Amino acid sequence: MVKEINHPTCGPIKLVNTPVKFSESTPGIRSPPPTLGQHTGEVLKELGYAETEVEELKRLAVVA
Repeated sequence: MVKEINHPTCGPIKLVNTPVKFSESTPGIRSPPPTLGQHTGEVLKELGYAETEVEELKRLAVVA
């Protein structure tokens, strides 16, 4: 149920693996979880914020 994976930034971490198992599929952990703020810029740009606005929000510590 618990699986240890190697996170590129944090090192080894334990995650909860998929609790349900099916006979014809192999679910599992595909990638390590993102770090705080790792995708903030991408998400804000998808919501219509300009690069300069994203940088200003980061500078003001509004977002990580």
